[in-house]
Amino acid sequence: MAIPFVYHIRSVRARWTSTIVAVLGIAGTVGVFVAMLSLAKGFQATLVASGSPDNALIVRAGATSEMTSGVPLDSVKIIQDAPGIARGPEGPLVTPEAVLMAPIPLISTGTQANVELRGVSPNVLEIRRQVKIAEGRMFRGGMAEVIVGKNATKTYSGLRIGDTISLGTQRWQVVGIFDAGGSSFDSEVWGDSHLLSQAYGRPENNFQSVTVHLTSPNSLTQLKDSVTADPRLNVDVTREIDYYAKQSTAMTTLITILGGFVATIMAIGAIFGALNTMYSAVADRGREIATMRALGFGGAAVVFSFLVEA
Repeated sequence: MAIPFVYHIRSVRARWTSTIVAVLGIAGTVGVFVAMLSLAKGFQATLVASGSPDNALIVRAGATSEMTSGVPLDSVKIIQDAPGIARGPEGPLVTPEAVLMAPIPLISTGTQANVELRGVSPNVLEIRRQVKIAEGRMFRGGMAEVIVGKNATKTYSGLRIGDTISLGTQRWQVVGIFDAGGSSFDSEVWGDSHLLSQAYGRPENNFQSVTVHLTSPNSLTQLKDSVTADPRLNVDVTREIDYYAKQSTAMTTLITILGGFVATIMAIGAIFGALNTMYSAVADRGREIATMRALGFGGAAVVFSFLVEA
């Protein structure tokens, strides 16, 4: 004879405190794991959104990222004439870029935090077409002017239109705010690559990477074959969206592993907590179990009843 289901409901209601503790322990474990996976997925989505299938990114051969790369001006001039690169009214759609870091105070705390500075060419908006000027205007080449990602203006102080900020050895005027569609560029500061390199004492004729706009997404192979076969060049060519996807892999894997480790530890604790709760529930209900047996309920029915309650 089976024990009525209503008995399980009333039993849980009678011991609601221990029930809530067990439920919260398990829910906390699930919540932490979901949060870590969401963080990893969000980080990956933000970085991948920075790339475009219509662009190619060129770095020094063997470089693992832009920060560890170096492409001299002589190589940039050779790359500009390579097949597969789109051309605009003023020439090839190529932007050699210098990538730097600068400390800027946070709005929330006033403490310094690193912001990525990207030295670009004035034609960068023709190449990265997902980036639009939301307020103000584009900086002028050869002038100490910068444009700022929309997220950076909300996070760091002194980055509103009309503000002047000290970067390296120069003062720069903020002349525009750009919207990069939720990509990592939204947290960057962009200015003239030559002037930014000058301000930080870097060689003006050396860049971290070169981004080019392709004549079509299928032109990547043509461009790659041309520049990698040129003995004057020592570079790797990657589709921009693939580069950022690869950059996100290491951090995403780290966050996922860390989240899995923390969730596993919490899960073990939650399981022991639930087992302890059920053990206490059984140990404290000896008379209740005896009464059910006296009423004619079999041992299997009693065990099944506690399993349903658990």
